[in-house]
Amino acid sequence: MHINKAYFDEISDTIDKMKKESRNEIESPFTNSIIKSYLQLILSISSKEKSKYLTNIKPDEIPNEDLVLFQGLLEKHYKTERSVAFYASSFYLSTDAFSKKIKKQFSKTPSQLIQERVILEAKKLLHLTYKSIKEIAQELNFEDEFYFSRYFKKIVGISPSLYRKNVGISIVAK
Repeated sequence: MHINKAYFDEISDTIDKMKKESRNEIESPFTNSIIKSYLQLILSISSKEKSKYLTNIKPDEIPNEDLVLFQGLLEKHYKTERSVAFYASSFYLSTDAFSKKIKKQFSKTPSQLIQERVILEAKKLLHLTYKSIKEIAQELNFEDEFYFSRYFKKIVGISPSLYRKNVGISIVAK
């Protein structure tokens, strides 16, 4: 993937600032927050460039139509549809045939890919907002915050509240 030179330079400069901040001889309680903010800037720039790249892909450049279709469906429906059958029906395949096809292509089951997307969004919401665990659970269409917490802990290994405590809250959006 090619990146715009101006963005590349901005990312490089930001990395240099992160290095400088981490080498700062005077210990500051804000050092970690500053470094996390720089990292958030890098991630935002990268996401912006990635989205431009994905919208500019020509159909004949797409290496795997199934990958693009599944990713598109997953991105659109991960909050409301966690059933493999839902995604399989879009491919006009049985759940078993769809699962085998996806596992062969991605070395992961559709269930794993769905879970990863839900957890990615949960981590993002925990890190970038002050929303309560209950609000995040509702936004991700879980029955309640207790089920969401069990789901999160089963996959991540720690509770959502402990995850938030460990990573902190970065750029805040409500």
